[in-house]
Amino acid sequence: MGLRFIFMLTRNDRTVGDASEQLKTALRLGVRHIGFKDIGLPIDRLKVLNRVIKADGATSYLEVVSLDRQSEIVSAKAAVQPCAEEGRCGRTVATPARAKASALRCCSSK
Repeated sequence: MGLRFIFMLTRNDRTVGDASEQLKTALRLGVRHIGFKDIGLPIDRLKVLNRVIKADGATSYLEVVSLDRQSEIVSAKAAVQPCAEEGRCGRTVATPARAKASALRCCSSK
């Protein structure tokens, strides 16, 4: 299986505001594994990123880094929706979000 480099559309633990532009560059350069975090952009914009990544045949990754309980629950719901279906990663926590999305621990795609 070899090493998989995941290009993250992030800075300082947040998805960057110009993630769509950065994504276009990454895809044009042939990057095939692209991730983003659950904070920094609204969920609807993260879903758009995911659709663009998948449409180009790349694999998307959602990293959950929310720090408070309510934000984790929102992120967990996004993780179980088709936001970043292939790979989800993040820290594990003992909250109701963990029960809703066991994907809060780091995992690889496919």
